Amino acid sequence: MFTVVDNFLSQNYREKILKSCEILIEKYQRPNTKNHSISNYSENIHEKLDIFGDKYAYAQPFPPYVSYSLDTIPKLKKVFIKNKFWNFFLRKNCLIVKKITNVNVIPTDIRINKVSDYSPSDIELCFIEHEKFGLMDNISHIHLGNNIFYNSVYYIQNPHKKYGTILELDEEHLIHGEENRSLFFDPLIYHRAVLPPCEETIKYPRYVVVMNFKAINNQSIQSK
Repeated sequence: MFTVVDNFLSQNYREKILKSCEILIEKYQRPNTKNHSISNYSENIHEKLDIFGDKYAYAQPFPPYVSYSLDTIPKLKKVFIKNKFWNFFLRKNCLIVKKITNVNVIPTDIRINKVSDYSPSDIELCFIEHEKFGLMDNISHIHLGNNIFYNSVYYIQNPHKKYGTILELDEEHLIHGEENRSLFFDPLIYHRAVLPPCEETIKYPRYVVVMNFKAINNQSIQSK
Protein backbone atom coordinates (compact mmCIF):
# COMPACT_ATOMS: atom_id res chain seq x y z
CA MET A 1 0.00 0.00 0.00
CA PHE A 2 3.03 2.28 0.34
CA THR A 3 6.69 2.22 -0.64
CA VAL A 4 9.62 4.20 0.77
CA VAL A 5 12.73 4.94 -1.29
CA ASP A 6 15.72 6.42 0.56
CA ASN A 7 18.67 8.30 -0.98
CA PHE A 8 16.38 9.20 -3.83
CA LEU A 9 18.77 11.65 -5.48
CA SER A 10 22.50 12.20 -5.42
CA GLN A 11 23.58 15.04 -3.16
CA ASN A 12 24.31 17.23 -6.18
CA TYR A 13 20.90 16.62 -7.77
CA ARG A 14 19.11 17.13 -4.46
CA GLU A 15 20.83 20.49 -3.95
CA LYS A 16 19.96 21.59 -7.49
CA ILE A 17 16.29 20.64 -7.05
CA LEU A 18 16.17 22.38 -3.66
CA LYS A 19 17.62 25.57 -5.10
CA SER A 20 15.07 25.44 -7.89
CA CYS A 21 12.25 24.89 -5.37
CA GLU A 22 13.31 27.96 -3.40
CA ILE A 23 12.88 30.05 -6.56
CA LEU A 24 9.68 28.40 -7.82
CA ILE A 25 7.78 28.64 -4.52
CA GLU A 26 8.41 32.38 -4.46
CA LYS A 27 7.38 32.90 -8.06
CA TYR A 28 4.37 30.55 -8.27
CA GLN A 29 2.99 30.62 -4.76
CA ARG A 30 -0.77 30.17 -4.36
CA PRO A 31 -2.79 32.72 -2.34
CA ASN A 32 -3.06 31.43 1.22
CA THR A 33 -4.62 32.10 4.60
CA LYS A 34 -1.51 33.58 6.26
CA ASN A 35 -2.56 36.09 8.93
CA HIS A 36 -6.26 35.41 8.36
CA SER A 37 -8.61 35.32 11.32
CA ILE A 38 -10.56 32.16 12.12
CA SER A 39 -13.62 34.38 12.50
CA ASN A 40 -13.66 34.82 8.70
CA TYR A 41 -14.35 31.13 8.14
CA SER A 42 -17.61 29.24 8.30
CA GLU A 43 -15.89 25.84 8.49
CA ASN A 44 -12.43 24.42 9.12
CA ILE A 45 -11.74 22.21 6.11
CA HIS A 46 -8.32 21.07 4.94
CA GLU A 47 -8.60 21.05 1.15
CA LYS A 48 -10.92 24.03 0.56
CA LEU A 49 -11.99 26.47 3.25
CA ASP A 50 -15.55 27.78 3.03
CA ILE A 51 -15.05 31.49 3.59
CA PHE A 52 -17.58 34.24 4.26
CA GLY A 53 -17.55 36.44 1.17
CA ASP A 54 -15.43 36.14 -1.95
CA LYS A 55 -12.29 38.01 -0.92
CA TYR A 56 -10.33 34.92 0.10
CA ALA A 57 -12.25 32.26 -1.81
CA TYR A 58 -10.16 29.16 -2.47
CA ALA A 59 -7.19 30.41 -0.47
CA GLN A 60 -4.69 27.65 0.30
CA PRO A 61 -4.78 26.68 4.00
CA PHE A 62 -1.58 27.99 5.61
CA PRO A 63 0.95 26.71 6.60
CA PRO A 64 2.52 25.54 4.31
CA TYR A 65 3.22 27.85 1.41
CA VAL A 66 2.12 25.86 -1.65
CA SER A 67 2.86 26.43 -5.32
CA TYR A 68 0.35 26.15 -8.10
CA SER A 69 0.48 22.87 -10.02
CA LEU A 70 3.76 23.51 -11.80
CA ASP A 71 2.99 21.16 -14.68
CA THR A 72 0.08 23.43 -15.71
CA ILE A 73 2.40 26.42 -16.25
CA PRO A 74 3.43 26.38 -19.95
CA LYS A 75 6.97 27.73 -19.52
CA LEU A 76 7.73 25.14 -16.83
CA LYS A 77 6.77 22.21 -19.02
CA LYS A 78 9.87 22.92 -21.10
CA VAL A 79 11.97 23.25 -17.94
CA PHE A 80 10.87 19.83 -16.71
CA ILE A 81 11.92 18.25 -20.00
CA LYS A 82 15.12 20.16 -20.75
CA ASN A 83 16.54 20.63 -17.24
CA LYS A 84 18.47 17.42 -16.53
CA PHE A 85 17.83 17.54 -12.77
CA TRP A 86 14.06 17.89 -13.01
CA ASN A 87 13.87 15.50 -15.94
CA PHE A 88 15.78 12.85 -14.02
CA PHE A 89 13.71 13.45 -10.88
CA LEU A 90 10.36 13.10 -12.66
CA ARG A 91 11.45 10.14 -14.77
CA LYS A 92 12.69 8.31 -11.68
CA ASN A 93 9.37 8.90 -9.93
CA CYS A 94 7.49 7.45 -12.89
CA LEU A 95 9.79 4.46 -13.18
CA ILE A 96 9.36 3.61 -9.51
CA VAL A 97 5.57 3.81 -9.77
CA LYS A 98 5.81 1.55 -12.84
CA LYS A 99 7.93 -0.90 -10.83
CA ILE A 100 5.43 -0.88 -7.94
CA THR A 101 2.26 -1.15 -10.02
CA ASN A 102 3.33 -2.40 -13.45
CA VAL A 103 1.45 0.56 -14.94
CA ASN A 104 2.90 3.36 -17.10
CA VAL A 105 2.25 6.78 -15.58
CA ILE A 106 2.95 10.46 -16.06
CA PRO A 107 3.25 13.01 -13.23
CA THR A 108 0.56 15.60 -12.62
CA ASP A 109 -0.31 18.17 -9.95
CA ILE A 110 3.38 18.74 -9.19
CA ARG A 111 3.52 21.10 -6.22
CA ILE A 112 6.16 22.47 -3.87
CA ASN A 113 5.25 22.83 -0.19
CA LYS A 114 7.32 25.03 2.10
CA VAL A 115 6.92 25.49 5.86
CA SER A 116 8.91 28.37 7.32
CA ASP A 117 7.39 31.27 9.26
CA TYR A 118 3.91 31.05 10.77
CA SER A 119 2.07 32.20 13.88
CA PRO A 120 -0.25 30.54 16.43
CA SER A 121 -3.21 32.23 14.76
CA ASP A 122 -2.22 30.69 11.40
CA ILE A 123 -2.36 27.14 12.74
CA GLU A 124 -5.75 27.67 14.38
CA LEU A 125 -7.37 27.27 10.98
CA CYS A 126 -5.96 23.96 9.85
CA PHE A 127 -3.92 22.16 12.52
CA ILE A 128 -4.35 20.32 15.81
CA GLU A 129 -1.93 19.19 18.52
CA HIS A 130 -1.94 15.39 18.32
CA GLU A 131 -1.05 13.73 21.63
CA LYS A 132 1.37 11.33 19.94
CA PHE A 133 2.67 12.98 16.77
CA GLY A 134 2.52 16.70 17.56
CA LEU A 135 1.16 19.44 15.31
CA MET A 136 -0.62 18.01 12.27
CA ASP A 137 -3.42 18.58 9.74
CA ASN A 138 -6.72 18.61 11.59
CA ILE A 139 -8.49 16.72 8.80
CA SER A 140 -7.00 13.81 6.88
CA HIS A 141 -7.53 13.78 3.13
CA ILE A 142 -7.23 11.71 -0.03
CA HIS A 143 -6.36 12.67 -3.62
CA LEU A 144 -9.13 12.44 -6.18
CA GLY A 145 -9.20 13.35 -9.87
CA ASN A 146 -9.51 11.97 -13.37
CA ASN A 147 -7.21 8.98 -13.80
CA ILE A 148 -5.25 9.72 -10.59
CA PHE A 149 -3.50 6.45 -9.97
CA TYR A 150 -0.78 6.99 -7.37
CA ASN A 151 0.97 9.79 -5.53
CA SER A 152 4.27 10.64 -3.90
CA VAL A 153 5.94 12.92 -1.37
CA TYR A 154 9.63 13.78 -1.68
CA TYR A 155 11.15 15.15 1.55
CA ILE A 156 13.84 17.35 0.10
CA GLN A 157 14.61 19.29 3.30
CA ASN A 158 13.23 18.72 6.79
CA PRO A 159 14.32 19.83 10.29
CA HIS A 160 13.74 16.31 11.67
CA LYS A 161 12.50 12.97 10.38
CA LYS A 162 9.57 12.96 12.82
CA TYR A 163 7.93 15.65 10.69
CA GLY A 164 6.73 13.20 8.09
CA THR A 165 3.36 11.92 6.89
CA ILE A 166 0.64 10.05 8.78
CA LEU A 167 -1.00 7.27 6.75
CA GLU A 168 -4.31 6.02 8.14
CA LEU A 169 -4.06 2.29 7.59
CA ASP A 170 -5.44 -0.11 10.21
CA GLU A 171 -4.18 2.54 12.60
CA GLU A 172 -2.32 5.84 12.25
CA HIS A 173 1.14 5.07 10.89
CA LEU A 174 3.90 7.69 10.81
CA ILE A 175 6.20 7.59 7.81
CA HIS A 176 9.34 9.44 8.86
CA GLY A 177 10.23 12.39 6.66
CA GLU A 178 13.90 11.55 6.22
CA GLU A 179 15.65 14.04 3.97
CA ASN A 180 16.11 12.74 0.42
CA ARG A 181 13.37 10.12 0.94
CA SER A 182 10.38 9.58 -1.36
CA LEU A 183 7.14 8.07 -0.17
CA PHE A 184 4.80 6.45 -2.73
CA PHE A 185 1.27 5.43 -1.83
CA ASP A 186 -2.27 4.85 -3.04
CA PRO A 187 -4.07 8.22 -3.33
CA LEU A 188 -7.15 6.72 -1.64
CA ILE A 189 -5.24 6.25 1.63
CA TYR A 190 -6.23 9.00 4.04
CA HIS A 191 -3.17 10.93 5.14
CA ARG A 192 -1.96 14.14 6.74
CA ALA A 193 1.26 16.01 7.34
CA VAL A 194 3.12 16.50 10.61
CA LEU A 195 4.24 20.11 11.00
CA PRO A 196 7.52 21.25 12.58
CA PRO A 197 7.42 24.07 15.14
CA CYS A 198 8.00 27.51 13.68
CA GLU A 199 11.09 27.86 15.87
CA GLU A 200 12.70 25.12 13.77
CA THR A 201 11.39 25.98 10.31
CA ILE A 202 12.28 29.67 10.53
CA LYS A 203 15.93 28.54 10.66
CA TYR A 204 15.63 25.49 8.42
CA PRO A 205 12.44 25.39 6.29
CA ARG A 206 10.70 22.12 5.50
CA TYR A 207 10.45 21.56 1.74
CA VAL A 208 8.57 18.72 0.07
CA VAL A 209 7.66 18.06 -3.55
CA VAL A 210 4.32 16.31 -3.93
CA MET A 211 2.73 14.94 -7.06
CA ASN A 212 0.06 12.64 -8.38
CA PHE A 213 0.43 10.17 -11.23
CA LYS A 214 -1.98 9.42 -14.05
CA ALA A 215 -2.14 6.03 -15.64
CA ILE A 216 -1.54 6.03 -19.38
CA ASN A 217 -1.25 3.46 -22.12
CA ASN A 218 2.21 2.59 -23.46
CA GLN A 219 3.68 5.98 -22.63
CA SER A 220 6.28 7.40 -20.30
CA ILE A 221 8.20 10.67 -19.90
CA GLN A 222 10.86 10.87 -22.57
CA SER A 223 14.06 12.88 -22.59
CA LYS A 224 14.37 15.30 -25.48
